[in-house]
Amino acid sequence: MVLEKDGEDQLDQLCEELRSEQRVKEERNNLQTIKKRHAEWIGHILHTNCLQQQVTVRQIDGKIEVMGR
Repeated sequence: MVLEKDGEDQLDQLCEELRSEQRVKEERNNLQTIKKRHAEWIGHILHTNCLQQQVTVRQIDGKIEVMGR
């Protein structure tokens, strides 16, 4: 019986380690997704002529010329 209990404890510990590794992988994937979307957003903003681009690259000197909507 002692061997069975130790085996169960080891199995539980191994399962918890695997779950922990899976969480780390998911967090890395989420972080990569966020970085990718941020880069795409910045690229989109820098290719347009709008107020948001001027704010993003800090080109506002006091007067703002609003183009478009």
